[in-house]
Amino acid sequence: MLRFGYLIAHEGMVDGKQLLSPSYIREATSHLADTLVTAPCRSEGCGYGYQFWRNEKGGYVCYGMGGQLIIFLPDYNLICVTTADTQGIGGGNQLIYDALYDEILPFIRKEPLPEDKKSHCELLTTLENLEIAPLSGTVTSPLTKKVQQVCYLCEENDFGFSEFSFDFYDKPLVSDTPNNTTPQTPCGMLHFTLHGKSYSLSFGFGHLVTGDFPIYHQKYAASGIWFSEDTLYVKFHIIDAYVGSVHFEFCFGECDVTIFMKKQEESLFHEFNGHLYGVIENK
Repeated sequence: MLRFGYLIAHEGMVDGKQLLSPSYIREATSHLADTLVTAPCRSEGCGYGYQFWRNEKGGYVCYGMGGQLIIFLPDYNLICVTTADTQGIGGGNQLIYDALYDEILPFIRKEPLPEDKKSHCELLTTLENLEIAPLSGTVTSPLTKKVQQVCYLCEENDFGFSEFSFDFYDKPLVSDTPNNTTPQTPCGMLHFTLHGKSYSLSFGFGHLVTGDFPIYHQKYAASGIWFSEDTLYVKFHIIDAYVGSVHFEFCFGECDVTIFMKKQEESLFHEFNGHLYGVIENK
């Protein structure tokens, strides 16, 4: 992304070679259409060219879903690249623009900034400890014993799902304590059959579990909570070449389950977006 931003910022010239037409790049990055009314956030309402958005600093932006941005600011000779997942936040990209404009631009100088070892160490510590937070809430329910390994058969649906089941178990945490005192942490396993093939997704309660999301083979990190004794919510963060999330909410009845699915990702996971209903096998 940064290399592409460099190519466009230098009007198609790299290492003395003119790879793209400068006049075309100037036209493509110009204000050819208004976006003020349709823009999802303030900083994306400054106009549009050929696949380039204008910004309020006299530059332009390559805009990808969920905060994948290449921002060029010619007055600062600055290219800023971000990767993010803002798809679950209305107008979430504005947080990125505000951080750039408010926290970085005011401190750019022609001369090097004075050394600040304390702030530098604080920044390194923050970066080293960045992580996705697991869902916060109730991690146990008496219902787990009732639905453990119970097969729910789905009513006919357009997605291709035919059954769901669950496993709940305790997994030892990695610890330096003796084996007989190793702490346990609750986990879950979601099993489902889609288009006649069986798949499984693991998740943690109070912590994240990573794995490979089947069908699309994208790495994920997942956790779950119990909204109430009979309602389980599980969120899968997609953290691979694609960025987004897949959400499941299971509302258990006496002999049935209602499943709400939502995907927040532009290109994949279309099966995981809608409602399902299932009943216990042989009921």
